Amino acid sequence: MVGPAEDSLVLGAAIDVAIEACGGDARAAVRALIVANNYLEAEVKRLAETVSLGFTRGFPAKRNDLLAFPDFRGGGTKWRQDIDSRFPHCVELAPPEDGFSDEVEDTIVRFLTPLYGTYDLYADLQGDEPCIRYCFAQEQDAVAFHAAFTGMALKSRPKMVG
Repeated sequence: MVGPAEDSLVLGAAIDVAIEACGGDARAAVRALIVANNYLEAEVKRLAETVSLGFTRGFPAKRNDLLAFPDFRGGGTKWRQDIDSRFPHCVELAPPEDGFSDEVEDTIVRFLTPLYGTYDLYADLQGDEPCIRYCFAQEQDAVAFHAAFTGMALKSRPKMVG
């Protein structure tokens, strides 16, 4: 663990570098850091708005500055019902035991990217066989997804919710 003295030395060195990068002008260094900070805050906001709710669902509650892990037990949970009602055309993929290859994962991401907002997904660990459930608003997207990835999974099955 780094102590306060080491922190102070590191911080002092970083300050010197920032001022030196601005030609020795401390005011210009502060201005550059504020601009950089504003950019980073805007980037965090932009990224937070684009993250799928499937990856953040249930995590807003904080406890002791740590995220409280949501309770995903039970097939009838509200978040699962919400996904199934908004995206009723599903494809369940059971990945190979060692997982999908990086190439397959990249291909899945490239398939899903243009469909942002019209699909969601979650790991379904409730049944006899764990699978990833890809849920689509449009039936044709589910059919195309199933056709594209059925050969890359141990099992793949289209499923209509309801």
